[in-house]
Amino acid sequence: MASARSYLGRYRGNHAIRTQLGEMADVEFGPADDVLHFVNDCFEDLIFWQRRGEEFATLLRSDLDWEPRRITPDMLRFGALASEFDGEELPESLRGLAGAPSIGDVILDIAEAMWLGACFSTTEWSRRPSTARRTGSDQS
Repeated sequence: MASARSYLGRYRGNHAIRTQLGEMADVEFGPADDVLHFVNDCFEDLIFWQRRGEEFATLLRSDLDWEPRRITPDMLRFGALASEFDGEELPESLRGLAGAPSIGDVILDIAEAMWLGACFSTTEWSRRPSTARRTGSDQS
């Protein structure tokens, strides 16, 4: 009985957190969606949102006014600016960011990049098209 109460308490707690995150970002998460949260060292909130069967995830960031960004694992880059420019071609104002990780046009710090890598890794199975068919869910 105690383990059932513990499970129910965790379930209610997780549901409350997902609801609060959805209200923060003004989105509604589906019951089968993977929703992961991170707070960076500047106290900015990041939400990784993976719907089952979709090939992409959505990144929501408080410092970007919660504008949804579609992201995929191959978009996560380490030192992308440095690889796109040869030495002096990179504008001086951006040289300090040459080795910075990024995803799409969003520059990340190393902790955010590592967190996103972990998010992609843990939700890899959710991106498989067969997952949506297997669970019978329609998350459109």
